[in-house]
Amino acid sequence: MLPESKIVRPVVLFLLLMPACLWATEITGVVTDGETGTPVQGATIRLGDEVAAVTDELGVFRFYHVSQAGHRFRVSHIGYVAIERELGVGDRDSQLVISLVPLAIPLSEMTVEAEPVGANDIHRNPAFVTVISRESFEGREVSLPDVLAEATGVQIKRLGGLGAFSSISLRGSSSEQVEVY
Repeated sequence: MLPESKIVRPVVLFLLLMPACLWATEITGVVTDGETGTPVQGATIRLGDEVAAVTDELGVFRFYHVSQAGHRFRVSHIGYVAIERELGVGDRDSQLVISLVPLAIPLSEMTVEAEPVGANDIHRNPAFVTVISRESFEGREVSLPDVLAEATGVQIKRLGGLGAFSSISLRGSSSEQVEVY
């Protein structure tokens, strides 16, 4: 059995000569939206000038083997005000919670104009289109459901008499999927 001093001396020597990177710690945190409290995915966290991390879908980020020296970190994401602050001693080995303040991004006004589409332009439309011209019902006293029921693939469900609610479905679709103009 070795004397105690022969065991302690190499251990103390190893601890004194241990590289500074082995004294490093882990820094973890979560980035949230300051108004809603929801996690912010894709936020960039820069620690100093070289080390960076990106938050996952839960807003969590993690740095491994960060030295004990003081660091400035910056958190940024499009649509939020960037945050910069000094990393304190109490911030290490604990989870940081960073709330980003949403930033309004003003956009210029945009006007969209198109030429009107008429019955002659149907061949350019990639969807099935049926145009019911006025001539097909002119001079008759019919309701809109009556006119639409004459078209191929149209089913009308009437819930009552004349003027009552009716729903329309086309070629097996539901009534919520059909638009009538």
